[in-house]
Amino acid sequence: MSATTRRGAPASSPGSPAPDAKVEQPSVGGLAGVVGQPLPRVPLRHHSGSQVVLRGKLRVLVIYAFPGCVCSPEDGYRSPSQDVAQHRAFAGRREEFDALDCRVVGVSSQGVELQRDANVEHLLLCDPRLEFARQLGLPTFDADGSSWYRRCLLIAVNGRVAHAVYPVSSPGQSAAHVIEWLRANRDELDGG
Repeated sequence: MSATTRRGAPASSPGSPAPDAKVEQPSVGGLAGVVGQPLPRVPLRHHSGSQVVLRGKLRVLVIYAFPGCVCSPEDGYRSPSQDVAQHRAFAGRREEFDALDCRVVGVSSQGVELQRDANVEHLLLCDPRLEFARQLGLPTFDADGSSWYRRCLLIAVNGRVAHAVYPVSSPGQSAAHVIEWLRANRDELDGG
């Protein structure tokens, strides 16, 4: 399995933290240029066959990008289990996100048929050509002849990126990080 790195940090070593390890997430990391940018008007595919454009849909939107592949530089061959941990983390905290009046969406270049199998209530959307990633400058990588998202988090307020995290070192804890950030910035969000 060969992996090359595009846009983002070099591939991680096998010493990555355990999936449930409490790891401090950087506030912006390698995505400083993304904060303040408008969400692109790119149609993303849902497994139902519909297309969704994220910009302008909701006041507060949480977007987590995930590889959705067999092996990623960050997670190695644990990538599918890390994807599941991240899906479950966001799904398991749905009531908290609802109480904070925000919607959660997962995005990858993974085929829509595989996303349907994830069986979560929040939207999982497919960006097969990584157009959303390209327009925002999100980190991606190439492996086994395909291009994939690197794991990152975005919080958009009124159609603009207000917060970004890359790298996401503990996918199973990423929902907790987002909720913590939303609560800490509630006054600013309510005024926006």
